[in-house]
Amino acid sequence: MGLRSITRRYSKYFIDKIEIDLEKDAPLNLNDIMMMINDFNLPKLYIVIDEYDNFSNQLITSNRQF
Repeated sequence: MGLRSITRRYSKYFIDKIEIDLEKDAPLNLNDIMMMINDFNLPKLYIVIDEYDNFSNQLITSNRQF
C-alpha cells in the first residue's frame, strides 16, 4: 500500500491536512505522515517492508546461479 493510499484510506484521522507531494522523496512524505500521527496522537502506523525477493535479486545482480 502506497503513502497516498494510506492517507486516503485513513483520511478521517488525517483531517485532510496532509498531502503527498510527488516532488518529495518517499521518506520525506512518510516523515510528514509520522509527524502528524505524533502531533495529533493518532493510532500507530505499522510499516511492513517486503523483501521476499531480495535473495533472488541478489543472485540476478551478481550473475551467480543457485
